[in-house]
Amino acid sequence: MQILRQQIANELNYSCKFDSKHLAAALENLNKSLLADIEAHYQDPSLPYPKEDNNLLYEITASLEAAGIHNPLNKIYITTKRLPYFPIVNFLFIIAQLPKLQYSKNQGEFQSTLLILTGEIKVSLNQLY
Repeated sequence: MQILRQQIANELNYSCKFDSKHLAAALENLNKSLLADIEAHYQDPSLPYPKEDNNLLYEITASLEAAGIHNPLNKIYITTKRLPYFPIVNFLFIIAQLPKLQYSKNQGEFQSTLLILTGEIKVSLNQLY
């Protein structure tokens, strides 16, 4: 599902840059400036941070997602309490999947299943921890 979201975001981003390059550039610059302001606040807490009643961050998020200028792999969709045995279960799952990975001698690398497995593990760790 995450790979599909990533592909859709890439297609939206390409389409936005092709159809309206000025809008895409404006959104990217606004996003970079907001992130720089937030990062500056965390480095120096005396600098202002956007208030909760300010809707700019929510509105720019919707615009960035519509233009495909976001990374769905880093987005947190749910929040949960820490699961006590999740690291052990995750470790056992990885160990169980390792024999199923195939090494391609022609390409000199693992098949794409390793990329999918590592991507899904990264997403699950982002979501749950």
